[in-house]
Amino acid sequence: MLTIILFLIYKYRAISRLYINPIALLLTITAIFFFKSNFSTLYVNEYLRYIFPFFFLMFSYALKNQSNSKLQVSLYRFFKAIIILNTLLVILALLTGIQVLKTYNATRFGFNGIILSQGFLPYVYLTAMAYFLYFRDYLMIIILLIISALSGVKAVYAGEALFIFFLIISQRNLKFSRKALYILITFLLFGALLLIILSMPIFQDVINDDGWLTAIFSYRIENAFELLNLINGDNYNYIIGATDLNVVRLELQLIDIALFFGCLGVIIYAVFSVKFYQTHAISRISKVYFFSTLILSIFSGNLFYVPLSCILFFLTTISLGKEFKNKEFSL
Repeated sequence: MLTIILFLIYKYRAISRLYINPIALLLTITAIFFFKSNFSTLYVNEYLRYIFPFFFLMFSYALKNQSNSKLQVSLYRFFKAIIILNTLLVILALLTGIQVLKTYNATRFGFNGIILSQGFLPYVYLTAMAYFLYFRDYLMIIILLIISALSGVKAVYAGEALFIFFLIISQRNLKFSRKALYILITFLLFGALLLIILSMPIFQDVINDDGWLTAIFSYRIENAFELLNLINGDNYNYIIGATDLNVVRLELQLIDIALFFGCLGVIIYAVFSVKFYQTHAISRISKVYFFSTLILSIFSGNLFYVPLSCILFFLTTISLGKEFKNKEFSL
């Protein structure tokens, strides 16, 4: 964070010309935070996490003067190495049952290898899919889909399904009947994987006690309703968000932003996202990646909250934003 701040100071004039809107939005978000008059450790930590996207986007000014093709190749090679390593570790976990390489404890199926965070894993696999498709690395696509299925993470399944869905509908030369067929197959596979996960005893108990939605969303909806009952004029302001709530995050990105920054915060992040999309998401692959990632975050959170997720999101959208020598993937 300190490096980024120093860079922004050094490049202030150039950045101001290109990124007037992000700077204005950042200042507005900061003003909202100060209006809360709550500077507890929890609230300061939330604020610092949520302003990171604005800083990193302004920092990405440096990428404007770099060769996108070099960045693409470097990131493609990086994710190829990560996925190969993770695949080997997942195989090792399957054979030996090493607990540290499992996504969950012994009561639930799943293997995530070296990527220990369940909230971060969907964005890693989604980003890897974008690069493998762009470079038409079909073998890595197959490997990625296999270890995605073995992850046991519902958000991973949803992310890959969303990506394939948007990829299909973005095909201009594909007949409607074929699009419908491919979409049906995609969601049937997604549904099958989801049903396999939900058939496990731990989820069957949840389904029997609290219903399907609770099992699918891992109590997020119930937690949201419980929190809604706690909200009143003393701890929440509809314009600037939470002022004295002890819970300000449910891992549902849109609701999380509304919780902490209120209606004004939702508008600011919406404007921010549109500005970023208009500036950087130019190619079809980058648009598919942008929408699938953003929609996934609405149901699983962690995109604007976890700095590494932000970095993946911004770097990938920017680096794949324009076409170079590699033709884009088509069905």
